[in-house]
Amino acid sequence: MHVHKSVQENKVEISASIIVQNYNKYMSGVDHHDQLHLTFVLGKSHSFCKYYVKLFLFLCDIGFTNAWIYYRMCNPSKVDKYGSRAEFFEAVAEEIVNPTNFTHAREEKKIH
Repeated sequence: MHVHKSVQENKVEISASIIVQNYNKYMSGVDHHDQLHLTFVLGKSHSFCKYYVKLFLFLCDIGFTNAWIYYRMCNPSKVDKYGSRAEFFEAVAEEIVNPTNFTHAREEKKIH
């Protein structure tokens, strides 16, 4: 079994030891979640004086990652390999900033 390693902006294929092979074979859900979470982190490149800002952003990151995992499980036909996660995050952010009429229609039904 071979693994890919980045060496000075180039990906190199090297043979993996048995320990690495077993780790990759039996990797659990937490490891997959961590990998997904670390590819897009809201507070990673910022430094904050208040700890609760970083905590809030961390909780948002975990929520976005969980939402992506559930979206991917429920909509396997809509999920593309490239770009779909970023598009999902953009759609969530857009919906938070500008809610669609669907949300308002549900609220109107509750009022009437």
